[in-house]
Amino acid sequence: MIEFSDDFLDPKLFADLERRFCSDYVEWHYNQFVVFDDEEDSLDNFQFTCTAYRDGTPLNEHYNAILPFFDKLDVKIPLRVKINLQTVTPEIIKRTFHSDMAGILGNNPYKTAIFYFNTNNGYTEFETGEIVESVANRVVIFDGRIKHRGTTCTDQKTRVVLNINYI
Repeated sequence: MIEFSDDFLDPKLFADLERRFCSDYVEWHYNQFVVFDDEEDSLDNFQFTCTAYRDGTPLNEHYNAILPFFDKLDVKIPLRVKINLQTVTPEIIKRTFHSDMAGILGNNPYKTAIFYFNTNNGYTEFETGEIVESVANRVVIFDGRIKHRGTTCTDQKTRVVLNINYI
């Protein structure tokens, strides 16, 4: 089941987090590929990320800023928390369908939540054909084993999303 919710966070908390993650406050890390290391190495196949939590360990100060999501999502065990930033492209580029933790968890159940920090014409598409548009303060929650893909955007400088994988 794929469900989404608008106005997910309190407006003040959302404004604080939007300022944090849609600015130069974050130390972004260049990733040469968006999804898989063996993808086609084209000029537009890159993104910037900030991983706040992985392998049972908070990795930076942004982890504490993300904690309010854990209560709202009923996170029992976080698996990975990552913020992704994709830059504007002349045309929308659809990335590769994937399941975030498939290489680690196999077919074991987990959830994925994608939270949109800014409104733009990018979106998340599911292999089922469903599309969730990038709208600021919207979250989409789904069985993490469902293949999905993100896109770039053409109407804003960046598309910024928070990705939480959890049990």
